[in-house]
Amino acid sequence: MTARRDLIATATIVAVLAAGLGWLTTGTTTQASPHAVAPLRAANTADSFYFVMTDRFANGDPSNDTGGLGDDPQVSGFDPSNSAYYQGGDLQGLMDQLDYIEGLGVDALWLSPAFKNLAVQPEDNSAGYHGYWITDFTQIDPHLGTNEEFAALVAAAHERGMKVYLDI
Repeated sequence: MTARRDLIATATIVAVLAAGLGWLTTGTTTQASPHAVAPLRAANTADSFYFVMTDRFANGDPSNDTGGLGDDPQVSGFDPSNSAYYQGGDLQGLMDQLDYIEGLGVDALWLSPAFKNLAVQPEDNSAGYHGYWITDFTQIDPHLGTNEEFAALVAAAHERGMKVYLDI
Protein backbone atom coordinates (compact mmCIF):
# COMPACT_ATOMS: atom_id res chain seq x y z
CA MET A 1 0.00 0.00 0.00
CA THR A 2 2.89 2.37 0.75
CA ALA A 3 4.41 1.79 -2.70
CA ARG A 4 1.05 2.60 -4.34
CA ARG A 5 0.70 5.78 -2.24
CA ASP A 6 4.24 6.82 -3.21
CA LEU A 7 3.46 6.20 -6.88
CA ILE A 8 0.28 8.30 -6.70
CA ALA A 9 2.15 11.10 -4.91
CA THR A 10 4.93 11.05 -7.50
CA ALA A 11 2.43 11.08 -10.38
CA THR A 12 0.64 14.05 -8.80
CA ILE A 13 3.89 15.98 -8.42
CA VAL A 14 4.85 15.26 -12.04
CA ALA A 15 1.40 16.38 -13.26
CA VAL A 16 1.62 19.63 -11.29
CA LEU A 17 5.12 20.33 -12.62
CA ALA A 18 4.07 19.47 -16.16
CA ALA A 19 1.09 21.78 -15.95
CA GLY A 20 3.29 24.57 -14.63
CA LEU A 21 5.76 24.14 -17.48
CA GLY A 22 3.00 23.94 -20.09
CA TRP A 23 3.63 20.30 -21.01
CA LEU A 24 0.05 19.17 -20.59
CA THR A 25 -2.37 19.36 -23.46
CA THR A 26 -6.10 19.92 -23.40
CA GLY A 27 -7.79 18.25 -26.33
CA THR A 28 -5.73 19.24 -29.37
CA THR A 29 -4.53 22.59 -28.03
CA THR A 30 -1.20 22.78 -26.22
CA GLN A 31 -1.23 25.08 -23.19
CA ALA A 32 0.96 28.14 -23.63
CA SER A 33 4.30 28.13 -21.90
CA PRO A 34 7.12 30.65 -21.82
CA HIS A 35 9.50 27.65 -22.13
CA ALA A 36 8.24 26.21 -25.39
CA VAL A 37 7.12 27.33 -28.80
CA ALA A 38 3.76 26.12 -30.07
CA PRO A 39 4.17 23.07 -32.32
CA LEU A 40 4.35 23.64 -36.08
CA ARG A 41 1.37 22.04 -37.69
CA ALA A 42 -0.39 23.92 -40.49
CA ALA A 43 2.57 25.10 -42.58
CA ASN A 44 3.49 21.65 -43.95
CA THR A 45 0.16 19.88 -44.04
CA ALA A 46 -0.28 20.48 -47.76
CA ASP A 47 3.10 18.91 -48.64
CA SER A 48 3.21 15.43 -50.08
CA PHE A 49 6.08 13.45 -48.58
CA TYR A 50 8.13 10.63 -50.02
CA PHE A 51 9.64 8.59 -47.18
CA VAL A 52 12.95 6.95 -48.00
CA MET A 53 14.73 4.36 -45.90
CA THR A 54 18.00 5.27 -47.54
CA ASP A 55 19.76 1.92 -47.09
CA ARG A 56 16.86 0.14 -48.77
CA PHE A 57 16.34 2.53 -51.69
CA ALA A 58 19.20 2.46 -54.21
CA ASN A 59 22.91 1.66 -54.11
CA GLY A 60 24.66 4.41 -56.04
CA ASP A 61 28.15 3.89 -54.61
CA PRO A 62 29.16 0.32 -53.67
CA SER A 63 32.46 1.61 -52.27
CA ASN A 64 30.68 2.74 -49.09
CA ASP A 65 28.69 -0.46 -48.49
CA THR A 66 30.78 -1.52 -45.48
CA GLY A 67 31.05 1.99 -44.06
CA GLY A 68 34.84 1.67 -44.10
CA LEU A 69 34.65 -0.97 -41.36
CA GLY A 70 35.93 -3.97 -43.31
CA ASP A 71 34.29 -7.05 -44.80
CA ASP A 72 33.11 -8.81 -41.62
CA PRO A 73 29.31 -8.29 -41.41
CA GLN A 74 29.52 -8.58 -37.61
CA VAL A 75 31.67 -5.43 -37.66
CA SER A 76 30.53 -3.49 -40.73
CA GLY A 77 26.86 -4.47 -40.60
CA PHE A 78 26.81 -5.03 -44.38
CA ASP A 79 25.27 -8.31 -45.47
CA PRO A 80 22.85 -8.07 -48.40
CA SER A 81 21.82 -11.70 -47.86
CA ASN A 82 20.39 -10.82 -44.44
CA SER A 83 17.49 -8.34 -44.22
CA ALA A 84 18.54 -7.39 -40.67
CA TYR A 85 21.77 -5.89 -42.04
CA TYR A 86 22.79 -3.06 -44.36
CA GLN A 87 21.86 -3.67 -47.99
CA GLY A 88 23.92 -0.93 -49.67
CA GLY A 89 21.52 1.92 -50.39
CA ASP A 90 23.07 5.36 -50.02
CA LEU A 91 22.78 9.08 -50.69
CA GLN A 92 24.24 8.71 -54.18
CA GLY A 93 21.55 6.18 -55.01
CA LEU A 94 18.92 8.62 -53.79
CA MET A 95 20.52 11.44 -55.78
CA ASP A 96 20.50 9.24 -58.89
CA GLN A 97 16.73 8.76 -58.48
CA LEU A 98 15.68 12.38 -57.83
CA ASP A 99 14.17 12.71 -61.31
CA TYR A 100 11.99 9.67 -60.59
CA ILE A 101 10.93 11.06 -57.20
CA GLU A 102 10.26 14.50 -58.66
CA GLY A 103 8.13 12.84 -61.33
CA LEU A 104 5.88 11.45 -58.61
CA GLY A 105 4.91 15.03 -57.79
CA VAL A 106 6.13 15.06 -54.20
CA ASP A 107 7.04 18.27 -52.37
CA ALA A 108 9.27 16.81 -49.70
CA LEU A 109 11.70 13.97 -49.03
CA TRP A 110 11.62 12.42 -45.58
CA LEU A 111 14.84 10.47 -45.01
CA SER A 112 15.39 7.78 -42.45
CA PRO A 113 18.10 8.86 -39.98
CA ALA A 114 21.29 9.51 -41.92
CA PHE A 115 23.69 10.34 -39.08
CA LYS A 116 26.65 8.24 -37.99
CA ASN A 117 25.20 5.18 -36.41
CA LEU A 118 26.16 2.11 -34.41
CA ALA A 119 26.80 -0.37 -37.21
CA VAL A 120 25.98 -3.64 -35.42
CA GLN A 121 24.31 -4.97 -32.28
CA PRO A 122 25.87 -8.45 -32.16
CA GLU A 123 23.73 -9.55 -29.22
CA ASP A 124 20.64 -8.92 -31.37
CA ASN A 125 22.23 -10.26 -34.58
CA SER A 126 21.26 -7.09 -36.40
CA ALA A 127 22.68 -3.92 -37.87
CA GLY A 128 21.75 -0.25 -37.70
CA TYR A 129 20.69 0.10 -41.34
CA HIS A 130 17.56 1.95 -40.15
CA GLY A 131 19.66 4.73 -38.61
CA TYR A 132 18.03 4.86 -35.18
CA TRP A 133 21.22 4.02 -33.24
CA ILE A 134 22.85 7.44 -33.79
CA THR A 135 26.27 8.01 -32.24
CA ASP A 136 27.22 11.35 -33.88
CA PHE A 137 24.72 13.96 -35.02
CA THR A 138 27.46 15.93 -36.85
CA GLN A 139 28.42 13.24 -39.39
CA ILE A 140 26.54 11.36 -42.08
CA ASP A 141 26.84 7.62 -41.58
CA PRO A 142 29.69 6.35 -43.79
CA HIS A 143 27.46 3.52 -45.07
CA LEU A 144 25.32 6.22 -46.68
CA GLY A 145 27.95 8.69 -47.87
CA THR A 146 29.54 11.90 -46.66
CA ASN A 147 28.46 15.25 -45.28
CA GLU A 148 29.31 16.77 -48.66
CA GLU A 149 27.13 14.26 -50.49
CA PHE A 150 24.29 15.04 -48.14
CA ALA A 151 24.70 18.79 -48.80
CA ALA A 152 24.66 18.07 -52.55
CA LEU A 153 21.47 15.99 -52.20
CA VAL A 154 19.73 18.77 -50.27
CA ALA A 155 20.83 21.36 -52.84
CA ALA A 156 19.60 19.18 -55.71
CA ALA A 157 16.25 18.60 -53.98
CA HIS A 158 15.87 22.33 -53.30
CA GLU A 159 16.60 23.08 -56.98
CA ARG A 160 13.59 20.87 -57.77
CA GLY A 161 11.45 22.70 -55.19
CA MET A 162 11.50 19.80 -52.73
CA LYS A 163 12.08 20.13 -49.01
CA VAL A 164 14.25 17.60 -47.16
CA TYR A 165 13.33 16.32 -43.70
CA LEU A 166 15.55 14.13 -41.54
CA ASP A 167 14.15 11.61 -39.14
CA ILE A 168 16.14 11.16 -35.94
